[in-house]
Amino acid sequence: MRLLIDSLGAAKVGQLISELPQHARPHRDRLAAARFDMDLDQIRAAAHALAGMAANLGLTALADLTGAIEEACRAGHRAEAASLCEQLDASFEDVLARIEAFCPDRSAST
Repeated sequence: MRLLIDSLGAAKVGQLISELPQHARPHRDRLAAARFDMDLDQIRAAAHALAGMAANLGLTALADLTGAIEEACRAGHRAEAASLCEQLDASFEDVLARIEAFCPDRSAST
């Protein structure tokens, strides 16, 4: 996170962080809907979008999880994809809490 702040500046990083829940919501919703039907293509696409957001902000744990969801879908491993998807909401909320602790004046709002 510090490298990102050094590169982009605190104001830009603050803006990106505060917009994260809003920008991630459609992809999280799409993943949840696709998970209900176990539509691996849609789950993978939503996970890919979330992985990109997470990676761009240096949120490695979230990027790793969403990347693992993508890989499980690509490999056709339904049970693994479902298990990983179950972890997504908690992981996302954990990331938001960590961001708020790291940058309380630039916290994300859900």
